[in-house]
Amino acid sequence: MLSWPSLPTDNLYKFQAIAGLVLVVVSSIFMYLRVSEDALEVARISAVISSYETLLERDAEEIRAFREQLESREAENELDSVDLEGLQLRLSQFEELERQHRESAARISEDSALSRTRVDNTAMAHGPLFAMTIAGLIFMLHGFWLWYSRVQVHQDKLLRLQVEKIASDLSKRDE
Repeated sequence: MLSWPSLPTDNLYKFQAIAGLVLVVVSSIFMYLRVSEDALEVARISAVISSYETLLERDAEEIRAFREQLESREAENELDSVDLEGLQLRLSQFEELERQHRESAARISEDSALSRTRVDNTAMAHGPLFAMTIAGLIFMLHGFWLWYSRVQVHQDKLLRLQVEKIASDLSKRDE
């Protein structure tokens, strides 16, 4: 059976270093995810707004051209009652379309404002996440430094002395 390696928490310094490392990794991941999520949200809203603005401009131009055509025909008295009713019906359909566009634009504007507010609110979370990353980095570096200077140096010296003792015992035994 495969066993997972245990964390080297045999002393407080190693634990401090590992906890700092975990804090750095977790806060960095959260910060990256928040930034990418915000960027995607802003891009999505911007794309919807720009496509809708293009559609709205096209429809507004079509309505404007239709009104000009209707006004010029009315001015020249080229319309009979059937044509006039059909054109006025079409004009009312255009006006209804324009009203729907305005309502949709208002909804999109509200959604955009809410998304921007959400992005601004998550931007405020970047400060604490950044602070957590810095604190974790300091915690980790301090823990590794203490572990190395107070524990590892002595363990290395002890190991070197043991190797020297074994080597001298072997050389004495060989003589």
